[in-house]
Amino acid sequence: MRAPSSDPTIEAIRRIAPTTSGGGSPVKDVRSVPGHPNVWKVALADGSFLVAKQHAFAPLARGEPHDLLAVEQLAHARLSGTPVPTLYATDSDHDLVFFEWCGDRTLDDVCQEGNAGAYGRLVVDGFSRIQSAFHEHGDDFAPRTFPGCYPQDLRQTWRRTTRNLAGSLPSLAERLSRSVSRRRFIAESDALTGLLQFLEQAAPLAGPTDYHAGNIVIDPATRTLRFIEFSKVGWDWPERRLTQYTTSHGSGRPDGGTVSVLTPALTGRYSALASKYREEPPEQIAALLDGHHFVFHLLAAQSLLDALPDPRHPLLDRWRNPEARLEQLRRILSTPLCDDPRTTALRSCFES
Repeated sequence: MRAPSSDPTIEAIRRIAPTTSGGGSPVKDVRSVPGHPNVWKVALADGSFLVAKQHAFAPLARGEPHDLLAVEQLAHARLSGTPVPTLYATDSDHDLVFFEWCGDRTLDDVCQEGNAGAYGRLVVDGFSRIQSAFHEHGDDFAPRTFPGCYPQDLRQTWRRTTRNLAGSLPSLAERLSRSVSRRRFIAESDALTGLLQFLEQAAPLAGPTDYHAGNIVIDPATRTLRFIEFSKVGWDWPERRLTQYTTSHGSGRPDGGTVSVLTPALTGRYSALASKYREEPPEQIAALLDGHHFVFHLLAAQSLLDALPDPRHPLLDRWRNPEARLEQLRRILSTPLCDDPRTTALRSCFES
């Protein structure tokens, strides 16, 4: 959809874009990116493209340590050499940021199209480099933490989100898998409580707060990818970030389903890379990733089952094909990413 030329934001984009990447080429066209009302693809007369993004909430944080434009600039400066777009310029008068154009597909798209496997290693390697850079420059990012995204906030939210999960395990497992007795499911509830405590006790690291498969932009022609969205920094467990970066829900798609990119081989690769800048040994990092992967998809299954009794539930509009999706979740829940006993026993509850 073409944005109206009378819009002052579009006029600002047309004025600023030619000065951003050094070429000086005039703007040929400005089009909004479908599904992203504050993002535009800018075509220059020389045939190149760039992205303009307006931070709608930037005025609320202006002048604060967590100023969105300032944090975005800091992040891209410190993440230089990692798979993130080049940040060309910012304009605080219109809360605009200009980036290089990196493609019009996302990991979410390619997962839904059955091409996820081609990008798994690139995602794991890229994420590891980004998280390593955040770890290296932690002292720069800590004062920029967004309100509500500190370690204590993380753990409070984690307890609130997972507090009923162990008690729900028997009914969840019984609904998704009919091959094991309910008594067995009840016995595993204590094991899930122990897993949740193990995950909570791990040290969180600074990093992005908006992590999902739609924030990994892919250019299929060059088989390259870029991670986007670094205007808000907070504390989280890297393994939870990676789990959600590598999970596609295909939200809103008529044929959408839940797809996980992670495999045991990728888990081993990630744990080896992460152990180079962290104190935990590779086997513990693998266990943390396996645990977060299990819990995340268990929560997804619980949310979907809770929504099913109400045909008008908004989740059912985003997550189509609920019965097929529940089977996809069951398969994901039953597939271990490593041989850690904490998750192996729990995953066995969801075998067909």
